[in-house]
Amino acid sequence: MDNYERQLLENALDLLYRIIGYADAKADTVPVLRFVTEEKNSPPADLQEAYFFNSGPTDETPSSPKERSQKGIDNLFSEEEISKMPRKFRKIFRTNKQTAHVRRKDGDVYEIRMQIDGHRITASAKYLDLAKERFIKKLREYNEHGTEDKKAQPAPDLISLTVADYALHYLETFKRPNISEKHFSNLCGIVRRHIARFFGDTLMRNVTASDCQKLLNELIEAGKGRTKEEVESILSWICAAAVADRILPTDVMAHIQTLPHKRTTGKVIPREYVRAFLDHAPCDRGELCLWLLFYTGMRPCELSTLTFDDVGFISIVSAKKKKWEAAETRRIPLHPAVLPYADEIRLILPIHYRVIVRAFKRNFPAEYQLYDVRHTFSTIAQQSHCYKPWVDYVTAHKENENMTDRVYTHWEDDWQRAEMEKVEF
Repeated sequence: MDNYERQLLENALDLLYRIIGYADAKADTVPVLRFVTEEKNSPPADLQEAYFFNSGPTDETPSSPKERSQKGIDNLFSEEEISKMPRKFRKIFRTNKQTAHVRRKDGDVYEIRMQIDGHRITASAKYLDLAKERFIKKLREYNEHGTEDKKAQPAPDLISLTVADYALHYLETFKRPNISEKHFSNLCGIVRRHIARFFGDTLMRNVTASDCQKLLNELIEAGKGRTKEEVESILSWICAAAVADRILPTDVMAHIQTLPHKRTTGKVIPREYVRAFLDHAPCDRGELCLWLLFYTGMRPCELSTLTFDDVGFISIVSAKKKKWEAAETRRIPLHPAVLPYADEIRLILPIHYRVIVRAFKRNFPAEYQLYDVRHTFSTIAQQSHCYKPWVDYVTAHKENENMTDRVYTHWEDDWQRAEMEKVEF
């Protein structure tokens, strides 16, 4: 037999080994594959054998499947060697739920193979003990990175990112196409103020559950329950994405334990404070906008969308919309108390949010916030016996809106004016 024929036989044997290996055959049912040279007057060639074990051969290698089974070759790895494996593999090897395939290549090289979730783990060496040591090392690498397949490894530009940079990458890639620019900007601010400050130069691949828990605990101790919720949401998003990007082996946020933050609702500003403010004419831009907010219940962020018509109505593009949803405009009448200032308000818009906040703080106690103006309008309107579905329309509340109100009802101008005139502070 020449070298070419020998090579063909070796390839055929290797193919048979693969077929038997994928079937995960038991050690006592797998034949010993061998070939012997047919050259005259030549000694038998080294046997090419493939053994399938959950554990390895003893000092004397049995000559048949039956003998191998009788002599207990199903203990390739000792208890000490199993204890060096990652935790999730220990039980597999102790209960023989996973088969390791051992063969001798070229007569003097031991190769150990194992298939896990479609990924092959291999290690080889001249000595079996060394091959087992290398195989255990490969198991640790698989447990840490998920796979040995280079194509499945994270891209270099992702695996080298810090926690804050990866969070900004996530927001830009996943969130920005689906949320408003204001919401996107707020999320980026949370990353820079809290996540970047805490993690610093820590790489995303090195983040741990303990780190995340410590950051959330600090926010809770500082009394920042709402911020804690927002930071926790961002960390949950990026850790789940990092697992999908094969940067983290597991989702570390799955182990986080925090109590839910109990949010407080807004307050109604007492009538005496509102009357004291409305008794005098507005003296600057901020107070003009406060008048408008008190008599319309609109959100402060909606002022930038405001348009006026010639019959005493304003049109407002509703906020709180998803990016992919069509914009909705509601048309409501100006209250008779605001009509004299309509032209002035038209001229001062757009206006920065902080100008209105400063005007509010000058005129109302510190225990109230600008958003409480919206709560105050809704309360006064209903106490003034305004039609509840119309109040929901004016304030763009849709949680309890039915099909009749949302689609089939179109308020007449005169009727809306009559409803608005009911609002008295």
